[in-house]
Amino acid sequence: MTVDAHCRVEGTRDIYAIGDGARVVDPRTGQEDAMTCKEAIPQAQRLAKIIAAEMEGKEGPKHRSFMPLYCIGLGPEDGLFWVRQWGMNLILTGKAGLFIRNATWDSASLIGGDLRHKLAERHAAKAEI
Repeated sequence: MTVDAHCRVEGTRDIYAIGDGARVVDPRTGQEDAMTCKEAIPQAQRLAKIIAAEMEGKEGPKHRSFMPLYCIGLGPEDGLFWVRQWGMNLILTGKAGLFIRNATWDSASLIGGDLRHKLAERHAAKAEI
């Protein structure tokens, strides 16, 4: 379903939608958000601010898309990070790409690096059995 700049479902006043169930369009650029966690978490944070502002009779923040970026793990010691910003493409590979991929993943999934490593060790230990 399509939503307006304040995440309201078109044609409604008190129904909001974000994430995979919503067609969220940046009112400045006309670009539609992708359905990934890097968009969903900022959408959720913004919706909380919108609802809080509206409860006070104020206008909440309008939707703003997250910059286009991709982080891909390429094995245990390599990664790829790509971002388009300021009209430029920035690409990092190898350990630097993996570092940014892991930091981005940790942030997006709300899991700290220590917990992620513990989960990976636990998974590896189970695989050895």
